[in-house]
Amino acid sequence: MRNSILGAPRNYGDGIYVLSDDNRPSGGGHSIINNRVWGGWDGIGGDEEYALHGGFDQDSMISGNVVSNCWDDGIQAEGGGHGVIVSGNDVSRCGTGIAFAAPTTGPLAITYNRIHDLTRGLLGNLNCFKVGEPTQAVTYLNHNDCEVDSPAEIGWPGAHHQPSQQVAD
Repeated sequence: MRNSILGAPRNYGDGIYVLSDDNRPSGGGHSIINNRVWGGWDGIGGDEEYALHGGFDQDSMISGNVVSNCWDDGIQAEGGGHGVIVSGNDVSRCGTGIAFAAPTTGPLAITYNRIHDLTRGLLGNLNCFKVGEPTQAVTYLNHNDCEVDSPAEIGWPGAHHQPSQQVAD
């Protein structure tokens, strides 16, 4: 099943949000698969960002989603991270593609995602991945495609963009 969550781009709500805190952790086991999220603060995310259990707690899958036009994180997989997999998602026009600042338990796997056409977030962020505080948790960051070529990305102060050059044999 494919769900669409549409609305005004860049409003202050989140597209898909897992409510979880120290007193009432969600328990994990979430499957957030094949959704289309357009707009919002974070496209897919949850609380609490720095708690041991994190937004998705544990053993959760975030896969096959198309996330676009967010003010902050396209996908926010912060805190916890034990057995959380973020794979095969397409994130565009957000300030940050995928945030994992930082997993507290891990292992967290971030694989085969495409992040492109970023736009500066409300807090000035402009990056494919947001990595945070030091942690002992393991994060696997493999086979992701981070395209940094949009006008917002190239125009970032201090950015150095070199056009492609062909080299003759």
